[in-house]
Parts: sequence; structure tokens; C-alpha cells
Amino acid sequence: MKYVMSQPAVLRFEWEIEVAIYALFKIGIAKEDIVILFSKHSDEVVKNIEKLGVNVHVYDDKRFDVSYIPSIKPYLMYRYLEEDRLREKETYFFMDSDVIVKEEIKINNPSEGVWYGSDCGGYLNYDYIAQCEDGQQLIKDMAEIVGISIDDVKRINKNSIGAQYIMSNPTSEYFKKVYEDSIKLWLYVKDRQTNYQKWCQEMVATLWNMPYFEKMPRVSKDMEFTWATDDIKKWDERKIFHNAGVTQDRTELFFKGTYTNSTPYEVDINDYSKDFASYRYVELIHETKQFLNK
Repeated sequence: MKYVMSQPAVLRFEWEIEVAIYALFKIGIAKEDIVILFSKHSDEVVKNIEKLGVNVHVYDDKRFDVSYIPSIKPYLMYRYLEEDRLREKETYFFMDSDVIVKEEIKINNPSEGVWYGSDCGGYLNYDYIAQCEDGQQLIKDMAEIVGISIDDVKRINKNSIGAQYIMSNPTSEYFKKVYEDSIKLWLYVKDRQTNYQKWCQEMVATLWNMPYFEKMPRVSKDMEFTWATDDIKKWDERKIFHNAGVTQDRTELFFKGTYTNSTPYEVDINDYSKDFASYRYVELIHETKQFLNK
């Protein structure tokens, strides 16, 4: 299985990727099974990640609209698969750069027709959208944009996966449509008066295009993840950690937004509370620093 991260080649992602890669090395994932996809920005960032020996690919950003930033993720995967169609015969674990895989995720007999992911129904499924302000109209219009029916959305209600995915034999056509639909969905929802969470259109496009391409999404218990704001005990209970959920006012927790133009390798671990999972991530930052300086 290949582990893939997809993002712009900027400092804000460089250090996160380094921490994520180090964590993958810790659980025995081979360098050749880690794929980093970049849109072209900083040559220095690219060179620093290449030093780790993983597979790095850089592409010009030729999206038809760049206003919706998360669309870069499926766009780069589309470019990667289109470049070499043999890559469509692989199984991929898709992850964000702020994700830590603490134990190898193993799916028995991964199927081309069944794709697995983390349970994100609380902000992706039919039930959630339907109860939002103007929810029924949103579902109708968004389904039309993707080209599926409302029944399709209902059918995958209990398997509304997101965040992390395991996909076998994905095609460039799938990711091209996901990237294009994510932008169309964003342009549709961004100015609507609703309490619906608008930011997640890339995740909606990824999920809703599964029935369009005749793939069955399935929630995997192994892909449950711990948030940074969770009790530190949950770090050991789940195989995946997502360094998200911390707001700037939570000064007892590590706030990644502070490090968009710098790296956090000099942070003092004693500045953070040992009660939250975030603390384990700071420990991992320090381990990564030591690894990089060897």
C-alpha cells in the first residue's frame, strides 16, 4: 500500500510532512511506499523532503479555478495517476500532512469496488446536511452538481467516510472529477445563508463521486482517529491521530497555525498540558527534530 500526501510545496506543510513521514518510518513503512505530491512553489521545500528518500512529485498548478484551496489535493492525485496509468493498479492510503499513523492500517483483501475511510458522518452524511438550514435544497442541488441522486446520498448515509481513505485501483478520471466537482460545490455553497459546514466540499466531492464511479464507501473501525483536543488516553486507543481541533485561545495545546512561516522544532514541551493528545504530537515533533539532525 502507498501512503500519499498532497499539498502545495510551502514551509507550512514541510514540517508537518517531516513529522508525518518520521511517524510512518517508526511503524516500518518503507521509503518507496511513501508518495508526496506537491504543487510547484518552493524548490527548497521539495529538496528538503527529497532528502528523506521518499517519492516526491511536483506539478504546475493548472486548476481551472484556484479559489477553493482544498481542491489541490484531488487535483495533484489526478495529475499523478494521469502521468503513469500503471499507478492506477495500486492501493493507496490518502492522508493529510497533519495526520499521524501510529500503527499500520491493514484491510483484509482490499477490493477495487469497496473503498474504506474514517467515519465522518457527523459533518458529511445525509442526516447532517438535511437538518441544516436549507438542507434539503442543498442536498438536491449538490447532488445534481455531482451527477448522483438523492437516493445515492441516502444509500451511503451510514458509510459517509472522509479524512483518511484506503482506495484500491483509483483512476485519474475519478480524481479529475473530484477536483472539478469540489470547486463547483464550493462556488455553489460559499455565499449561501446556511449553518452547513461549507469548508468540506473536497470531502463531499470525494465521497459522493464514489457511487458515481460505482465504488462502495465503507467505514473502517481501524481508521477511527484521535483529535488533538481529546484526552491523552485516546492517543493509545486509536491507530490514527489528527492534529486538528485546536484554536488559538487554547494556549495549553499546540496550535499549528502559529507555524505557517516557521518550524516548531524549538518549542518547549513543558509549555503544553500533558492531559491532551496534543502533547504526544509535540513529543513527536521533538523526535523528528532529532531524526532530521542525525
